[in-house]
Amino acid sequence: MQLKDVFVSAPGKAILHGEHAVVHGKVALAVSLNMRTYLHLKGNTTGNVCINLPNIDTFLCWNLAELKQLIAYYCGKREETKRLDAELIRRLREFIGVTNGNLDTCNMAILAFLYIYLSLFGSGELPSLSVTVWSELPTGTGLGSSAAYSVCLAAALLCASGTIPTPLKEGDNTAR
Repeated sequence: MQLKDVFVSAPGKAILHGEHAVVHGKVALAVSLNMRTYLHLKGNTTGNVCINLPNIDTFLCWNLAELKQLIAYYCGKREETKRLDAELIRRLREFIGVTNGNLDTCNMAILAFLYIYLSLFGSGELPSLSVTVWSELPTGTGLGSSAAYSVCLAAALLCASGTIPTPLKEGDNTAR
């Protein structure tokens, strides 16, 4: 499966008022920031899936055969989604070497990427691709860096899978 290049971004956020009130169903006032997280997905023919996260000095690649072994049990059993999702997460945590429950920023980012990738492509052919994510948002400051990262991952992988149309390119009409 050959993929098109996908480039997406998502803004950070700041909550101006009511940050803790929202957990109690109250109103908050939030704004998006002029600071973004960016993701570039590029299909390749290497037989690997790679993720590059320069902000946290992380670059990892996995062979498609390794990843296929993680999901061999998963295919064709979607009626048991909750149990299987928990099992996939357990297997992924084991795969990346996190079994003690302590997830740092790097491990959480890798786990999120692998989970979304395998959830979207696991029932078919796994595509060979590389993903680079960089951000203007500092991590751990409440500015939405995790949410922006997750939105970029989901958008790019959904575009790559053909589930949603690719983002607009410069000059495209925005009313679609």
